Amino acid sequence: IKGDFECADICQINFDAKLLPNLGGFGSVNRLAIVAVQEDCNQILAIAKTENGTGEVEARAVAGALEEWDLTNKVVASGFDTTSSNTGVHKGGCTILQQLLERQILWLPCRHHILELLLRGAFHEVFGGTKSPNVALFKVLKDPPTWNSLDLTNLHFPTLPPSLRSSVPDLQSFIDHRLLPENEHLLPRGDYKEFLELTKLYLGGTVERKKRWTFKISRPGADHHARWMSKAIYILKLALIGHQLNQSKLSWQKKEKVRLLAPW
Repeated sequence: IKGDFECADICQINFDAKLLPNLGGFGSVNRLAIVAVQEDCNQILAIAKTENGTGEVEARAVAGALEEWDLTNKVVASGFDTTSSNTGVHKGGCTILQQLLERQILWLPCRHHILELLLRGAFHEVFGGTKSPNVALFKVLKDPPTWNSLDLTNLHFPTLPPSLRSSVPDLQSFIDHRLLPENEHLLPRGDYKEFLELTKLYLGGTVERKKRWTFKISRPGADHHARWMSKAIYILKLALIGHQLNQSKLSWQKKEKVRLLAPW
């Protein structure tokens, strides 16, 4: 594969790490996927096993893969998520990678994680910071007796401010297109589909999958901070069925602020 690989004059290097089961023993190991991105094709350079997920270790793994594939002088940009281990000014992987390459390259942070930062910033501004791994605001929906007591057909459709109403038709058209059966491959995970369906419902539309099928809001799942999508899904569910819960006026006002951001 390496011998047949032909790289263009320039390329982009994308990398991302994940803890995976250790195939050669017990526990988990840090695996770093390194991919060369070109206009015509992409090429996996390595799924490197690293001793940890620090910026320096991962930067050296990326630089090593580039050298092994003879791409060191061709890479002009890097794609990555926006964790501090990548973006840190002094010890971030992207900073150290540039030092190893002895030149600057274009940084292209993942758009998915940029959205995560926007929603996280809104949450922090409205509800304040937290050291808990879960979101206290969403505990009420995760309580089984509370969830089982809700009427999932009794939905509240909020009134949108005039500044947002004009963009609703374009947003609905985009959602309809993404939910077409032939476009399901564009949705990386099931929560993307759930988010689009809830947004469509929130904007006053109807959700259809097949004949004689009725859409019903699903039971809440994980709500940890690692996924911005979970926050958006929970906020939309609270906007639609939260009127059935006992909430203080202040708490409801805070949720109203954030729920306007989620669909957009």
